[in-house]
Amino acid sequence: MKNQLFRYLVIPLLLGVIISFVFAFIFPWQGFFVSLSTTFIGILLTVFYVDWILRENEKKLWENVQNRVYKNIIRFANISINGFRTAFNIGPDIYEYIDYDLSDKMIKSMIISSNAWLLKFAPQKILEMNQSDWIILSKNLNSIWEEADRIINLYGGRINPEIFTLIVDIQDKAFSILSIYTALHDILGVPDERLPVYINSKIPLIDVKRHYNKIIINDTQMLLSFAMAIFVDL
Repeated sequence: MKNQLFRYLVIPLLLGVIISFVFAFIFPWQGFFVSLSTTFIGILLTVFYVDWILRENEKKLWENVQNRVYKNIIRFANISINGFRTAFNIGPDIYEYIDYDLSDKMIKSMIISSNAWLLKFAPQKILEMNQSDWIILSKNLNSIWEEADRIINLYGGRINPEIFTLIVDIQDKAFSILSIYTALHDILGVPDERLPVYINSKIPLIDVKRHYNKIIINDTQMLLSFAMAIFVDL
């Protein structure tokens, strides 16, 4: 909108002012061209004033929406973190504060306490996950992906670039873990003693499982760090 206003209105009016002043010095109808240039200047000032009024009005309208956007992003960070807590079979006793109405204070406390605990114990918990735990985590990761998509589609143009990047980073890590699980759902979470020793390439499946567990652990820790960074940046 701003570029179109400048291109199709401001630039032609500026050219009109310049041409009018030039003609005022060249041709004998100086009064006419001076009046014409003054008219162009008046129109330009009116355009800038109307544009400023419209922008201020738009700013006020979005201020009313911004608080709701903020709450949606905080809840997304909460979903991202606690999706792992439930898959790890960790109860709400790690929360430092709980109330009755999911207030901002409670959600922030959930994010801080859950994230601190999960970052410390995630590597161990991922190695201990069984197949049922992986089913829960895959559903939670899918919810994280969908919620990120919803926020991006609804508010993408109004989100701080740093926050927007963190949301996309979380979505990417969730997709990375989910992709590994989709390909290896019959390996991840299976006890080592129940895995066949070899596959066609002669690589022990237990080594395949350990290799991808390392990737998942790294992706999980990065995802949790991104979610915490959202809370810090907001």
